[in-house]
Amino acid sequence: NALRHNKVYEQPHIQNLDFDSLFGILEMWFDDLSEDAITAPELAEDIERLYRDNTQVEFARKMLEQKLSGMDLLLMSMFCHLYVNNEDDRVLAHQLEDAFPNRRAYARAKSELRNGSHSLMNKALIEHVCEDGCAKTSMYHLSDKVKRDILVELKVSTPEIKLSDLTYPDKITPKTLYYPEQMRHQINELNEFLDDKQ
Repeated sequence: NALRHNKVYEQPHIQNLDFDSLFGILEMWFDDLSEDAITAPELAEDIERLYRDNTQVEFARKMLEQKLSGMDLLLMSMFCHLYVNNEDDRVLAHQLEDAFPNRRAYARAKSELRNGSHSLMNKALIEHVCEDGCAKTSMYHLSDKVKRDILVELKVSTPEIKLSDLTYPDKITPKTLYYPEQMRHQINELNEFLDDKQ
């Protein structure tokens, strides 16, 4: 119609959505991105407009409050989309490649994500996946803060350490342990290594 009437095409505003409908739109748009039907910078603009037009959705309002650059907003939205629509909380770098306008930008962001210096990590929005006390620097997920405070409509409960469940060192009663001779020798050697003087 715009072409027929020699008018500038203006993208229609998508308004009055609820949380589920908003994520339905995001899913459709990220599918378009993966099929090269839209570019990353164009999608970044569309997502920002979508959030501005739907501030009644707490998620949209909270995302705007983060004051992210267009490309960071796109990347953060992609993490949220993968978590909400795909139930994917362990994102690999290659899954994010479509969110960048070119390979150089992707390579730079991948390096920043790997070494933990990416702006979304600095804001504690995403973090490395941690398994057995070790960070997996090639796998990322949304922080508990995001799941609790930004994805509020999901009502995600994140485990919190209760102070009542902690045992303080002065409350631990020492016990005398007995070991076989060879094991006792190894334990004594280990104690010497752990001594403050060492």
